[in-house]
Amino acid sequence: MIWMGGPSLVRDGAPLSQSELALGLAQRGFDIRVIAANDGPLRSTYAAAGIPVDLVAALQTSPSVPVWYEADVSLLADHIRQGAPDLVLASTIDTFALVDAARVAGVKTIWNIRESEPWRDRLSDRHPHIAARALASLAYAERLIFVAEASVDVWGAFTSRDRVIKIYNAVAPSIAEAAPSERAHIRATLGVAESEMLIASIGTLCRRKGQLDLADALNLLGAETLDQLRVLIVGREIDDYADRVRHRLSPAALARCNFMGERADATSLLAAADVLVNTSVSEAFPRTFLEAAASKTAIIATDVDGARERLRHNHSARLFPAGDAHALSAELSYLLSDHVARKALTRGAFDDLVANWTQGDMLSAYERVIRDALQRRETTT
Repeated sequence: MIWMGGPSLVRDGAPLSQSELALGLAQRGFDIRVIAANDGPLRSTYAAAGIPVDLVAALQTSPSVPVWYEADVSLLADHIRQGAPDLVLASTIDTFALVDAARVAGVKTIWNIRESEPWRDRLSDRHPHIAARALASLAYAERLIFVAEASVDVWGAFTSRDRVIKIYNAVAPSIAEAAPSERAHIRATLGVAESEMLIASIGTLCRRKGQLDLADALNLLGAETLDQLRVLIVGREIDDYADRVRHRLSPAALARCNFMGERADATSLLAAADVLVNTSVSEAFPRTFLEAAASKTAIIATDVDGARERLRHNHSARLFPAGDAHALSAELSYLLSDHVARKALTRGAFDDLVANWTQGDMLSAYERVIRDALQRRETTT
């Protein structure tokens, strides 16, 4: 049995990618069980596929009290011993306690790391002792699977190179198949005219995602240009960041925006859009790029991390410097004025991100790593 562990079951990028990976591995004959610290809507997705889910509170370890962290790791190790999985597959850097506990329990781990922020920033809210344990855990995993070279650059230095593997994410074929049929219905439901360019910004509203830059870029557009745009801002709101975005928008720009919160149909909304705008200051490689490519939605993105690695400017996306609202405003105006350019970008993105690297390719790569780890387990027991 393989335990797949993550922080939560919400509809964010990493949990969604983990769920698709779990379902794909189950279809290939692996016995999968999911553990998570916090419940969420993805639990029903797993249930429909017959994959059991356990909520394990100890996965959400204390960030600031070392003795509490050690107690949580001890509880996790006991839980692992009782469940006796053959392998633990952890998702995101935030599951380092699971990797730490699996080491204590004597169970091999594969760690799927999806973050690319500098490690000091990512672990800045942790007690120094706990942050040190997180970094030490990188050497405990049998294999570290990264989704972009930017992630390798940040986290790969804390383990030996022979443990590091890069496997790009891929999307389910069903996303591409459903997109064309959904587009017209969703646009009609939203009251978006076919002549209007529908822009989607999808992701948790927070400083790292940089939606304030989108607000500034919209404010720079003239009234005539704004009247030809509609903007969907989709994602969970953290702290007061969403309010800051609303207050930053001019009245004219705000009138063209729809703040939609967290949505189960975010993929469908993206399929209805003409352009995806990503303003992140740091991002390994968001699944929204893959979904946009599959649904033939043009991409404008910051020239950072995985975007720089996998997207080609003026071929599969329009890239601009992070934090440069003037450059983003210019890119919006350009794609609004050039429908042919938008179409060319969608073809390039589909070829690069969907046609040339399928979900089947991704699953086969994971399967090879998992079977190798299981074989190593058999030869050492």
